[in-house]
Amino acid sequence: MVQPVFNIALSVPDTLYATLWGDGQLGGPVAAEFRPPWSYDFMCAGYLLAIVPSICVIVGLIVALSRAVRRIDVAWLMLSAIILGVVGAIVLLTLRVPHFGSAKAFYALMTLIPFCALAVVGIDTLSIGNRYAWSGIAVLFIIFALNSYASYWIRTNDPNSRTVIAARLFDMHEVKKAESLLRSALETDPDNADARLMLAQYLIERHQLTEARKWLDLAPGQADSAPRHMLMAQSESFAGQAQLAKREVERAIQLDPQLADAYIARAELARQAGRLRRRDRCHIARRSHVTPTWTQFISNWPPNIRKSVTSKTPIGTGNIVAMLRSIGPAR
Repeated sequence: MVQPVFNIALSVPDTLYATLWGDGQLGGPVAAEFRPPWSYDFMCAGYLLAIVPSICVIVGLIVALSRAVRRIDVAWLMLSAIILGVVGAIVLLTLRVPHFGSAKAFYALMTLIPFCALAVVGIDTLSIGNRYAWSGIAVLFIIFALNSYASYWIRTNDPNSRTVIAARLFDMHEVKKAESLLRSALETDPDNADARLMLAQYLIERHQLTEARKWLDLAPGQADSAPRHMLMAQSESFAGQAQLAKREVERAIQLDPQLADAYIARAELARQAGRLRRRDRCHIARRSHVTPTWTQFISNWPPNIRKSVTSKTPIGTGNIVAMLRSIGPAR
């Protein structure tokens, strides 16, 4: 319950709980930074409230199985068998294909009717015929339902929501709409770190370096980050300041030693200066799964071919080709 959204990394029951009562897979992006703009405070509260319906379903399953065994009730036996069979299939799939995407509660969508029926049986059993107990459980269910509705309500005027929508628009190459959303988000919240970095990256791509540097300045209370220094390095490189670009790349590596793009950038800057160091080659091969020969090959592409390839690259993906272009010598 400390970080319920990330329970998908623990076990199959934890994964089923995280994906049943909330967006445990965070909408399916490749990284949590690109998650949908849900109301995650409400979602985390919903995981706690979901304990009540979970208990009701488990109690209902036990009661239904006991009734089916004692009275040979085919209907309840079938409903219980459907849920147990689907859960067993998910467990078997996880054993055969053990990765995060194997166990998801929505794979069991076909069990929705048996699931609801068992929940009703559990409510009747736990209330013990007492109308006050039944009313109390019903109130908790209503609170949980309202909280779930609030969890997935996207507030379009919220700066974080606008930043996420802008990222999607960049992916679809609707850059004007994306820029407008980012600027409106920053009008509402000038200190929004994600919006500042995204707008700065867009401006650097358009060689509007003066305004980009303004957004790259740290806002009050904003923590420093490796992506910020990588964008500063890109800006300095476009301005023809190779030494300043190198300094920013080194700072990015200090902040995030696992950032592969930083090692690629450092290697490319050193190659351009004729000082490709051995450790840069090792970092490229080990962290980025590309070789120095590949980086040299990319950098020697004709400008028109390199532009045609990089133009298909969404802004903000950290693509290797775009990174090598970004730290190239100023034109």
